[in-house]
Amino acid sequence: MVDAPPARPRPGGSFTPPRRAPAMCAVTYRPLPGHEEALRDWEADTRAVASTFAGYLATDVLVARTDQEHTVVQCFSSTAHLETWLASEVRCSLLRRGECLCAAAPHQHLLVGEHDRECVSVVRAYAVPAGEEDAFLSWHHRTASLQRGFPGFRVSEALAPAPQAQD
Repeated sequence: MVDAPPARPRPGGSFTPPRRAPAMCAVTYRPLPGHEEALRDWEADTRAVASTFAGYLATDVLVARTDQEHTVVQCFSSTAHLETWLASEVRCSLLRRGECLCAAAPHQHLLVGEHDRECVSVVRAYAVPAGEEDAFLSWHHRTASLQRGFPGFRVSEALAPAPQAQD
């Protein structure tokens, strides 16, 4: 296994991508309780393998304050380099190996901006109080409706709050 630059776990933190990172993949998942050490090892293995691919720039791991949700952001220098990593058999194998460490299927988002210098992508996570999930989704739909009225707005997506991830 190749040693990769360490990811920077940031509990409740934010992520600043490298200066030239036109292609990023953000994968968010909920760790299965009791598998934290195996999950860290899996994240390190995934980072080490990704770092051997052409165009790899950085990996950052964002951990929710409750440690119930992790987001791994991998940055590549071009869309082509990111697509090569995403389609690789070794990545598919790593994902299969990591499935047993997650409480639910992960969510993947691609953030690509090399052809549109004016494009901005924002990924936000909210702690939703128990019993307020419907109100949160209603609020999201209202704000997304308002955002659609602005020139250049493209899309807004909300994932239903997971009560287990709120603890």
